[in-house]
Amino acid sequence: AVPGRLTGKPEFERVFRQGFRFRGAAVRIVCLGNTLGITRLGFSVSRKMGCAAERNLFRRRIREALRQRIATPQGLDIVVYPAMKLALTTRGGIESDLRAFADSLSQRG
Repeated sequence: AVPGRLTGKPEFERVFRQGFRFRGAAVRIVCLGNTLGITRLGFSVSRKMGCAAERNLFRRRIREALRQRIATPQGLDIVVYPAMKLALTTRGGIESDLRAFADSLSQRG
């Protein structure tokens, strides 16, 4: 498996089945602790949400925001998927949802 990435259906299913859910205006996030000590990120973006260029831009924006601006604890498996058509999402909306997600994680302990 690639470090830092969720790969394979069983990993995604485990997170979706057992994980903590966060609902933002632009994104939906499901996260679950892991025993690896690193945070792994996965995306579930249907073709119905936008063309390939839009889906890739969504992924890049999420990765950039998590890497540079939003502090998340280590040892999590995180799956991110859009809450609306990708053409309607903005970078600011995505980042505010990710900040709210990080805040909700810190409140959960």
